[in-house]
Amino acid sequence: MTVTIGTVGTVLGFPFALFFGVLGSERVTPFPLNFIFRGVMSAIRAIPALVWVFIYAALVPLSPLTAMLAVATDTIGNLGRLFTDELEEIDDGPIEAIRSTGASRVQIINFGMLSQVSSSFVAWTLYILEINTRIAISLGVVGAGGLGQYIQQNLNLFNSFRAGAGLVTLLALVLSIELLSSRLRARLRPSEHDAKGLLQSIRELGDPDRWLGRTVEWINLHTHQVGTDLPILHYLHCLYHSAHQPVKLRS
Repeated sequence: MTVTIGTVGTVLGFPFALFFGVLGSERVTPFPLNFIFRGVMSAIRAIPALVWVFIYAALVPLSPLTAMLAVATDTIGNLGRLFTDELEEIDDGPIEAIRSTGASRVQIINFGMLSQVSSSFVAWTLYILEINTRIAISLGVVGAGGLGQYIQQNLNLFNSFRAGAGLVTLLALVLSIELLSSRLRARLRPSEHDAKGLLQSIRELGDPDRWLGRTVEWINLHTHQVGTDLPILHYLHCLYHSAHQPVKLRS
């Protein structure tokens, strides 16, 4: 349930975060209109997810659904701000190239801007998913469901054995999600001057080399290093065997 709350909350908040994040960039929306969207995201970030639970509890009874809505709202503020910052750092070259072809404003944003940050957008979403899972655990303490609620109930009943088992499960869950998220982000890490579409970035999740962080540059570097070291290794090998050969004395 804890993973479900974090995942569903991230999925619900992602489209709104993308909407506010893109329109909050000055490259897309001129100043000062972009500050309308930035202000909404700042207002959302000013309220913690724990407070959003009680705000939604006035509309919906306190339950996992309330926690999902709170996580989704928190995602809009945090993930949207990351999207905006990424768009502010893109190169102007691809944008000017797309504009010179007579493309429309939507095409410039899609192919000139978003194509440069698609991998970063997916990586930041995975990072927020990791954070939202931890938030879901804390929301369970106030009765919103999940592993946090299980631990809190057993602590109230002075059942230390089950509470301890819940804490061990909590630790294993957090470490597993962090490991999986970091490996997925390593797969999506773009190379220098590399612009990819969103579908291509997701397709590269099946590349086994990116699981281990072995990019093209890494392979070329290590291949060149091994090729450079072969004469040295051969020289040391010959030197070792010549030093350990028995010396024949003439009678």
